[in-house]
Amino acid sequence: DEVFRPENISIPQGRNKAVHVIETTGPFMTTRIYDAYPRTEDVTLLPPELVAPLTLEEVQQILDGHETEEMEVKLEKAFAVHYFFGSWVSQTVTGENVIDKTE
Repeated sequence: DEVFRPENISIPQGRNKAVHVIETTGPFMTTRIYDAYPRTEDVTLLPPELVAPLTLEEVQQILDGHETEEMEVKLEKAFAVHYFFGSWVSQTVTGENVIDKTE
């Protein structure tokens, strides 16, 4: 309850919708909440290799069919993987619904 108090989740106003999304979700908002939390010693942070083990370049290599043994090891240890698709960016900029385009 304390973590999500208004003063801990204040939303910075962006210049456009894409900036607003970036600043109010994911690692930016998580970092702001963590930094504002008075008892960070009570919070367990997962190391990045468990939740975002691959770089953008490695993801692209995997999608292109060029997975290395090192990437396989990283994926085996991870709880989650970020694929950097960025589909939300194109939806935000164009106003298109990507899901409708695949039907």
